[in-house]
Amino acid sequence: MRVTYKLTIVLVLAMSAVLLTYAWLSVRSEVDLIESDMQRDAGVLGGALGGIVRQVWLDQGEAAAIALVDGLPSDPAIALRWVRPGATDALHAPRHPDRLAGLAPGSPIVVLDRDAGPDGTHTSYIPVLVADDALWALEVTESLASEREVVLGTIRRVAFTTFALVAVFGVVALVAGARVVGRPAQALVEMARRVGQGDLTWRLAQGPRDELGDLAREMNAMADRLVAARARIEAETAAREAAIDQLRQADRLVTVGKLAAGVAHELGTPLNVVQGRARLIAAGGLTAAEVAENAGIIAHQAERMGVIIRQLLDYGRRRSAHKAPHDVRALARRTTEMLSELARRRKVELRVPEDRTPLTMAVDGGQLEQVLTNLVVNAIHASPEGGVVDVEVAPATRPDRPGVELVELAVTDRGVGIPEEDVPRLYEPFFTTKAVGEGVGLGLPVTHGIVTDHGGWIEVESAVGRGSTFRVLLPRQGGPAERRDEAGPA
Repeated sequence: MRVTYKLTIVLVLAMSAVLLTYAWLSVRSEVDLIESDMQRDAGVLGGALGGIVRQVWLDQGEAAAIALVDGLPSDPAIALRWVRPGATDALHAPRHPDRLAGLAPGSPIVVLDRDAGPDGTHTSYIPVLVADDALWALEVTESLASEREVVLGTIRRVAFTTFALVAVFGVVALVAGARVVGRPAQALVEMARRVGQGDLTWRLAQGPRDELGDLAREMNAMADRLVAARARIEAETAAREAAIDQLRQADRLVTVGKLAAGVAHELGTPLNVVQGRARLIAAGGLTAAEVAENAGIIAHQAERMGVIIRQLLDYGRRRSAHKAPHDVRALARRTTEMLSELARRRKVELRVPEDRTPLTMAVDGGQLEQVLTNLVVNAIHASPEGGVVDVEVAPATRPDRPGVELVELAVTDRGVGIPEEDVPRLYEPFFTTKAVGEGVGLGLPVTHGIVTDHGGWIEVESAVGRGSTFRVLLPRQGGPAERRDEAGPA
């Protein structure tokens, strides 16, 4: 309805402006007409009287002519006087002496004085040449009261007409605007609101063949197209979800197949050994020492299968991190101490920096020890006899992580290195570059999961024949740093 109000106000103002202009022109025309009539009447009267006065002046003298003018019957609306330019006496001095400088025979002078009296006056000076050197004038003064009455009457009529037309036209414009513009516009707004809220069932009534009606039909058509588009999107979404479910199922089957193949491969060899040794013992042809030796082999292979199953369980059912403040340097020293015997057997030197300044952060101590254990064991296995494995723990920063305090745990070996094409596969279950019996390819996937749960990431640098460096970067304040996995050759 606001549009209707605005249109009504604009139209009423425009019509009022037209009517007021018409009123001003009408009043101006009436005033000009009245003043023209006054001037014409004064000219006719003055011309007739001027001739008579001149003749009396010439026949009977000045006194008789003046007496003739003074003796004319008086009219309340018109005053006649016999005046002489330049006269100063009250009887014959003109009302407007300063306006008579150009008075000449045959050239009347009209003076309009709206400030004289209550209504103003209209004065005409008709020159009369009574002798060769005697120029007098007949002064005809008429009140402007009649003009004022006419003007006021015209103003009243125009004001009444303007008010009546504005009232009638305003009501008609409001009613017509509400029906023609207001209601259709409100219906369009309501439909737009409903469509914006997702309700596509609302439809507009078919309006007349005008712009608003065309807009209503287009809105209905748009809603129909949106309904069709929604149906297509729902169908496509359902099909996409079905395809995603199928892909997930296929991926699960692939994962299960990989796990089954890995488990079968890793458990097959020790099971064959156990089966063969058990049959030898069951045959009964072995000595007591041989039975003990085969039983030890069976126990070792059973232990190996237990390790494989525990690693598989750790990968598939990784528990949530329970973080608490820990000195990461102390965790690193404790982990290397536990693995010192393995390094000694492999004739590998395990070096840890002597810096014992506490470097405390919130981590799951057990999980972080597992991460370090997996990385250090891998480094020991990759090192040749006489090799060196360095473990470093230090604060770190990254240019692409401004304002984020990090802790870096680096494990470096000088071993065989990792081929560039194998680096992207390091975190795949059962993928390993170790010799048979040294690993099943679950250590790095478990490590990757733990680091990710702590909001960090792993960076790998490796070159064949020169060794590898695994860097674990964790946010020190516990806030989630942007997670990523980076790997690249040295």
